[in-house]
Amino acid sequence: MAQGEISSVTFRLSSARAWQAMWGSVTGAGFLLAILVVGDILPSNKIDRIGLAVVALLFIWSVTKEFEKGQSDRSPQLVFDSEGLTAPGLFGRKLPWAAITGFEVVEPSEGTALILTVPDANRFEPSRASSDNDIAVLVGSDRFRLEIAVLDGTRADVEGAFQRFAPHLRKG
Repeated sequence: MAQGEISSVTFRLSSARAWQAMWGSVTGAGFLLAILVVGDILPSNKIDRIGLAVVALLFIWSVTKEFEKGQSDRSPQLVFDSEGLTAPGLFGRKLPWAAITGFEVVEPSEGTALILTVPDANRFEPSRASSDNDIAVLVGSDRFRLEIAVLDGTRADVEGAFQRFAPHLRKG
């Protein structure tokens, strides 16, 4: 490797994007709470209003806890280097470039995501989606989806990393 050449590209969870998501969720719940307290739009029964207010407060509390958990996780979520790709949310082992047959960066309504095609994925210990990890999911027998909208890079950054480290891979 030549001096000054980048040996890897790493993406971590983005604190700015986490703040945006939390702010949107808390604002929505706060708006609901304000309607319950001030307006006569929802149930007129006092017990129903109290119940809905408790639900809104629990929602705000759960979003805040999830945000705090995400803020403390600055571990790499996606790493590109000359040997392959590391995606701890998707696989327990590093994926060599030869194991990946394709990739696609998509922008569905829920946010930008990377779709990887890995035909013999079991060799690399695929993770199973859990409540602790909702940015990585299996979307088919050999296709895996990783949310990149929550990472500290853009779609262009991820596509650029593929171009740099694995130009032979086909998109789509």
